[in-house]
Amino acid sequence: MRRVIFCLMALGLLLASACAESTPVFGPLGQLQQGLRAGPPRMIAVGQPGVSLAELGGAVARERGQVRRELALINALAVTLPDRAAARRLGNSAAVFRLDEDVRVWATVPPGACTPWPSCKDGGDDPEDPPTDPPTDPPTDPQETPWGVTRVGADQVWEQSQGSGAAVVVIDTGIDPNHPDLNVAGGINFTRARGGKPSAWMDDNGHGTHVAGTVAALDNDRDVVGVAPAATLYACKALDRSGSGDLSDVIACIDWAVQNGFAVANMSLGANVHVQSLQDACDNAAAAGLLLVAEAGNDGDTDTPGDSVDYPGRYSSTIAVGATDINNAIAHFSSYGPQVDVSAPGVDILSTYPDSGLAIGSGTSMATPHVAGALAVMKAAYPALSAACLRQLLADTSVDLGPAGWDNRYGHGLINLPAALAAAAQGCTP
Repeated sequence: MRRVIFCLMALGLLLASACAESTPVFGPLGQLQQGLRAGPPRMIAVGQPGVSLAELGGAVARERGQVRRELALINALAVTLPDRAAARRLGNSAAVFRLDEDVRVWATVPPGACTPWPSCKDGGDDPEDPPTDPPTDPPTDPQETPWGVTRVGADQVWEQSQGSGAAVVVIDTGIDPNHPDLNVAGGINFTRARGGKPSAWMDDNGHGTHVAGTVAALDNDRDVVGVAPAATLYACKALDRSGSGDLSDVIACIDWAVQNGFAVANMSLGANVHVQSLQDACDNAAAAGLLLVAEAGNDGDTDTPGDSVDYPGRYSSTIAVGATDINNAIAHFSSYGPQVDVSAPGVDILSTYPDSGLAIGSGTSMATPHVAGALAVMKAAYPALSAACLRQLLADTSVDLGPAGWDNRYGHGLINLPAALAAAAQGCTP
């Protein structure tokens, strides 16, 4: 077993000046920049009510555009157009309700973290200091229960529920399908990685595998164990090996999760800009019963920390998760604001990593899968309860930290899985 210790900070989907289209973009430290992306415009074309995707595709074809994929959840198409003039004409088409930028997004890290991630994880961010081979531990290490799994009380409820029967999709960089501590039932790739093959959903970055282990690493006497070790894991690859992906790839993953009837979607990713198509996708998915768990973000140290929650965590249809440390204090990097719902452990989190490895990472990306796993345990135990009910119970039973009641750093507090599961036995009042 290989153990890597590095600064694995949450993937923030931040626009970069080298690849943005006349849209405000945020660089690696969150500063506002302006830039134009070279090449044909990539857009999300949303159809008018009553207009079919086939009709919408006809309007795109008349502008010599290419349809890259359908986004049925929001009655839209991800398209590439020959130039800006064609985009303007398409936006004025009778078939088009709205034309959104399909922004190119990629993973960056907050101030003070290693950059660029993951190339700095073993050797720092100095190009003169190249990464070194990670240390290797003996393959006979006993199973370890990470402190975060214990802190949310997961190990106290496993005799009642380990998440069996609940499906969790990790929308991320993929998952290592060969990791001995993970049981991945399947997945799909929406990125251009490996020629865009749908079957190429394996993790070529590391972030998605780390997230997946916190959700549902197996209880198998080796490596680590996750919050919901019997839950069914699925991978939806929206980010490539550099943590980069089109916004439409994320929407496609949400759409895929709804179509397959999954219970929970983990989105350890975020953007600093609002795109209406993303909000529509989250709102429609939540209405369909999908529990969307999103990171709050790692901008707690910025100039505007009190209103720095990332998208899609800012949307009311998602559960925005802040990060706490081993002392139950809010992590210094954890974004906060009126959209924070709950908190979970997100500092020095041990979890799975590609090539049969383990890694320690910090970030709200690491906090989010604790919540996704907890919801899977609850859904498995009480499958008749609605997503809205489960969400409310998890918030109502959280351990209040910070100022009394809800606050903009911890939200409702640190999740408490035993209390939430006990409350679920009573159900929700209509």
